[in-house]
Amino acid sequence: MLALQRQRGWIGAGIVGLVCLVLVGVGLSAYWAEKQRKGLRELEDGVAALQTGDVDRAAAQLTLAEHHLQAEGNEYLMQLVRLNQGYVAERQGDLSRAQQYYEASADMDGPAKSEALLATAHVLTLTKDDTGSVAMYKKFLEQAPESPVSELVRQKVGDK
Repeated sequence: MLALQRQRGWIGAGIVGLVCLVLVGVGLSAYWAEKQRKGLRELEDGVAALQTGDVDRAAAQLTLAEHHLQAEGNEYLMQLVRLNQGYVAERQGDLSRAQQYYEASADMDGPAKSEALLATAHVLTLTKDDTGSVAMYKKFLEQAPESPVSELVRQKVGDK
């Protein structure tokens, strides 16, 4: 009888432990989902601020978005954050920092890759790095040969 009571006690403790694990998992899942929603809102606000010319607000919002989106599985959103941080840096006249953001965005897989390659090439052109610029334009052509701007890029680099 005593052994049966102990067994029931262990089973009860196991069930309570399992319920606790499930609750913790649900709580963490909700936390990460909310963090991603916040990051997405901040990314949207940063892009909107950039479009209206409020570069300082855009920089602040994109920094917050970066903080909230640095979890696994947000690579596409982080690609957009980096690309837009590059636009902010370029508008602020910091071409070196803009290049770093554009290159970071271009190094990520996602739909903004070709835009990031073009932005990198553009900044390299502005800094008079013609060799680097041509290399980035050619990399763009490799990545997006059917892009609507491919013909313009081919004319720019003399690759017909």
